[in-house]
Amino acid sequence: MHERLRATAHAASFSEADGTFILVPFGAEAINEIISKLKSQDVNRVDAMVSILSFCSIPRAEKAVPALINRLLKEEGGKLLYYEHVRAKRDDVCWWQDRWVPIWRFFFGGCVVGQPTDLWIASMGCWGKTEQIRQEGEEESIFPHSIGHFIRA
Repeated sequence: MHERLRATAHAASFSEADGTFILVPFGAEAINEIISKLKSQDVNRVDAMVSILSFCSIPRAEKAVPALINRLLKEEGGKLLYYEHVRAKRDDVCWWQDRWVPIWRFFFGGCVVGQPTDLWIASMGCWGKTEQIRQEGEEESIFPHSIGHFIRA
């Protein structure tokens, strides 16, 4: 997978050699290793973070996601963009989400459906601009999604 990422980056004129592309081969829960890797490349903070159906698979996500944002994302103007599974708004659907977690997690890389990731992020209090959209037509789905665009103050 890493070679494919490198090839895609290179095709878009990004390169590890000139520092425009840095491959960080760690899971999001390995925040100290991520920070060490970035610092070895003279990077203290990143301008943007993008998560597409990834936050749901981070162990202890309620603590790890805010820690990633606080420790890695540029403090002023840093952008967070995400598309994630989130907790349903209806209690009956939440009941089903909770029942699906053990099965879903096993077959889909540790993904925990039904986490209120969108609420954790929105409540961080570091944002100057926030925009969250729930995917239309998913009120009864046990796999609802949220799209978020946040900019740090």
